[in-house]
Amino acid sequence: MKFSWFPSVVTCLLIGSALAGCGSHDPERPVATPSSPSPSTPSPQGNAISAATLRAALIRNFRGAVLDDGDVQFGKPIDSGPLAELDHSSTMELPGIVPEKCKDTAREIDATRTPHAPAAAITLRKSDRETATQLLVSLPASEINAALARRVQNTCRNFTVPGGGVMRFEDFQPPSIGLGAHGLRTTLKPPAGNPYPPTSGCTITFRTAGGKALGIVGYTATKPSNSCPLATTLARQLHPRLHP
Repeated sequence: MKFSWFPSVVTCLLIGSALAGCGSHDPERPVATPSSPSPSTPSPQGNAISAATLRAALIRNFRGAVLDDGDVQFGKPIDSGPLAELDHSSTMELPGIVPEKCKDTAREIDATRTPHAPAAAITLRKSDRETATQLLVSLPASEINAALARRVQNTCRNFTVPGGGVMRFEDFQPPSIGLGAHGLRTTLKPPAGNPYPPTSGCTITFRTAGGKALGIVGYTATKPSNSCPLATTLARQLHPRLHP
């Protein structure tokens, strides 16, 4: 399979399925919806934060990145409602790009476990290769803890993608964004002779709203040294916007 290194595809791949909404559900795999909950799925707590409140907390302008309502969109520009209905919770389907065993590496939340969870997401874009995304979800403490505990499998830290490019995933501890925050740094290096530069992505996952909600921020940039500092800055700005 020949892989075309278009910036928009690279951005989808790096941001991750819990944020970007740039994939689609496997038609042969059942998807939980608000009308078909699983008996074992945790239900929203009585003190769940409404989707409207989550949506109001999202940042709509960040360092020149604004609401993505142009020709290149990664899911709907802004959306809110039950997590299972958000485009941003779609499973990333890029066959042949990510090894089967590593397909969930960049996914922080499994929407099929908490389909009713109130959620809101937004995509900001500065250019085709520089985007910022935010996702806020009101979840039970057990689901928040599980999301923050996710780590990259050793066998998925480095692998070659079709065409000879190399993808790398690296866990890290982001500073000063609440207890237990987790960072995931991703770098996609194109093969020699490819016209596109390496693309770097960074995802920060953190507790917010006094432990009643999970926040996920992602940032992609063509300069590898920029993605994690900018993702961290955005997460720090978003973290206090939901008061306990």
